Amino acid sequence: MNYMRNRDFASDQYTYHNMGAGAGLMRGEADMYSAKSKSVLIGFFARANYNYQNRYLASVSIRHEGSSKFRANNKWGNFPAASIGWNLSNEKFMEGIQAISNLKLRAGFGVTGTIAGSEYASLSRLTSNMNFLVDGNNWLTNLKPYENANPDLR
Repeated sequence: MNYMRNRDFASDQYTYHNMGAGAGLMRGEADMYSAKSKSVLIGFFARANYNYQNRYLASVSIRHEGSSKFRANNKWGNFPAASIGWNLSNEKFMEGIQAISNLKLRAGFGVTGTIAGSEYASLSRLTSNMNFLVDGNNWLTNLKPYENANPDLR
């Protein structure tokens, strides 16, 4: 990702093709930004279904996922789920009801998870948002805390 901003261009002829032509960058009034990030996600999924006489249903599943966005001790998570169902439309007492062709009751429970939004949300980070003119010619970039580390992010 790249971001640039400048001001005080002598002409609008270059549009965005020559950001260095603006005078604001030389005076420290403009900024540029670039970033590169990388993340990895891997997951495994298993599911088993059981059907007894096409009336009673059961399902269990497990998802095992790992993400580089989390700290070393919490990179992997397990997400189990289970459900049971009853196919009412296949019961004897439902045979005479023409208006209903398929009716099932189902109840389930599962654990869900989400991945952190930022690739580096678990790490402490610094940012730079201002430059200071040191000796009339040289600019010094300041660094300041941007985010605290979250070692328990999972």
